[in-house]
Amino acid sequence: MDNLGLRSGIILGLHPLDVYQPRTAGFAKTLRQMRGVMGELTNGSLRDIDEIADLKFPVYLGGTSPVKSARIMETVDVDVPVFLGGVQICPEDLVLMDRTGVAVVPSAHLKEVLLEAEKIKAKEDRIEANVRGGMSLNEARLQK
Repeated sequence: MDNLGLRSGIILGLHPLDVYQPRTAGFAKTLRQMRGVMGELTNGSLRDIDEIADLKFPVYLGGTSPVKSARIMETVDVDVPVFLGGVQICPEDLVLMDRTGVAVVPSAHLKEVLLEAEKIKAKEDRIEANVRGGMSLNEARLQK
């Protein structure tokens, strides 16, 4: 682990004091990815968006900026709750990210949320199979 708390399996959450100040650029994402970081959330700005997209490194940001970020960031704390996008994210929470968006599951509710997600997935799979089998969407939704 380095001074940013970077270790394999984490998603880095950056909370800038000035949301217009750029956070990091593409090369920093490459370094983080090499250390096993799974993604990054920030309500600040980033640059080198095309380069980051090529990395297949999930990033959610508050905006873009062409300004370099070197030497203007300071690590204030590590492994503490942060508020990003109006949502509190704690160090042990489950963060799911894809191109659709970000979902945060508080660690205290993980088991119940996963059980509910399994039920929803099973229902959606059943509906899809019924539609592929020739049912209308309405009929498929009514099937138990």
